Amino acid sequence: MNGHVVHLTGFSSTENPSRLQDWYRKQFGQPMAENRLGKKLVLGKVRGAEYITVQLEPGSSGTQGVIATAKLQDGLEARTRGMSEREHWQARLPSGARLLSHVVSHDADQRAEHLVITSRHTAEANSEYLETLMREHGLMPEQAMKHLRMPSEAAMNRLESQKEHGTLFHFKGAGKEAVASVLSMAGGQNVIVLNIVTKREAPR
Repeated sequence: MNGHVVHLTGFSSTENPSRLQDWYRKQFGQPMAENRLGKKLVLGKVRGAEYITVQLEPGSSGTQGVIATAKLQDGLEARTRGMSEREHWQARLPSGARLLSHVVSHDADQRAEHLVITSRHTAEANSEYLETLMREHGLMPEQAMKHLRMPSEAAMNRLESQKEHGTLFHFKGAGKEAVASVLSMAGGQNVIVLNIVTKREAPR
């Protein structure tokens, strides 16, 4: 969750919410974070290398609660790694281009990166840049299909214009492949939507 590996435990108690809240306050001690979200009380406490939060709210016959435990170092490393990856891509963009979003996900034996890049350069210049960038990452162009409809709004990270045309590229490399759309938007701004999937090697 947001770069942290979080362990969640739900529970219910017949104890009165206010008494249970006081008990957790006493257990946590100061310093301690305390926030209210409607009827929910959220307490947070750093304990050793972990950050513990307890969420309490009135239940049908007492109190409902959720305890979450996250390792602080996991979040720090994930944020640092995410920042360096974003900087890696931004540093390779030409002047006039900006990395709008960069999302990394993991699923079984593969890693996926989704990037949205905005640019004031022409579609042709963006296409040439894209091919150069992919070659630097060991991905060779397979085909380019022009005059394709722009992907759905969700695929474009909620960018508003949905009726522009562009070019779809397919790249392949050793253990990875990529699909990219270079789209001409209204107002002279162009967008590159890039998806890279890398397969992880099975342990030997």
